Amino acid sequence: MKLFSFIIVALILVVALSSCTRVISAHRYKVLKVIDGDTIKILYNGEETSVRYIGIDTPETHSGSDKPIGEYGEQAYEFNKKLISNAQNVVELEFDKDLYDRYHRLLAYVYVKNAASSVMINSELIKHGLAWPLTYTDTSKHTMEFWKDYRYAYQHRLGLFSRYTSAPTVDASVVDKSLSEYLGKLTWVRFHPSSYKKTSYSITLSSTYFSVTVRTPELGEFATPLKTLYLHKWIEVYGEVWKKENKGEMLLHAPFEFKILQGG
Repeated sequence: MKLFSFIIVALILVVALSSCTRVISAHRYKVLKVIDGDTIKILYNGEETSVRYIGIDTPETHSGSDKPIGEYGEQAYEFNKKLISNAQNVVELEFDKDLYDRYHRLLAYVYVKNAASSVMINSELIKHGLAWPLTYTDTSKHTMEFWKDYRYAYQHRLGLFSRYTSAPTVDASVVDKSLSEYLGKLTWVRFHPSSYKKTSYSITLSSTYFSVTVRTPELGEFATPLKTLYLHKWIEVYGEVWKKENKGEMLLHAPFEFKILQGG
């Protein structure tokens, strides 16, 4: 009878441990360098290794990438650097399904000790409006948390949303003529999407001068299909202006980044 009871208790413990969604590595890692808002270098298994924060994307701080330098890239970098510095340049990592990305960087949720608690930097960056959600169905345990953080940043007009009511509103044709002036800038762009493209990765609404893309994992934030909501209507969209195929583009994430114009 005692043996039976022991087995039952052991099984309960196994189930409880396996259901835990936040298993942080027992190891602590020395941060060698903060690269930008969402990338650091650590000492991992005796080697200098890059770590990319999972589930988020911060504005760029370096030119030459596939995205322009963003207005809040430097702020994201400084915020990340300060959190790590306050923790004596030591972090803990939580891994997900995929351990490395295509650039051979470790993928992780990065934690620092804050007083008696542990703070996830990925989450803090989004909550302070210094990152966008970049979630994937198979590599983001904290998707719901990140979306809660993103809505918080919007509601409190933090970081990327601090210029939500003051950023210029510009017609897409004007952006197209002076695209270099708008790259990386937070802007309301007015355009009339006339085409719609759906892939397994994303949905894109395009006009002659401009396009907007929403990734498939973010579509759940929209109550109505984008084609029904925005195609063949005059709309305004808010975000960083990027360049794709020689015209302006935005990668958007949530309904509050769109406005349908009256009579649109």
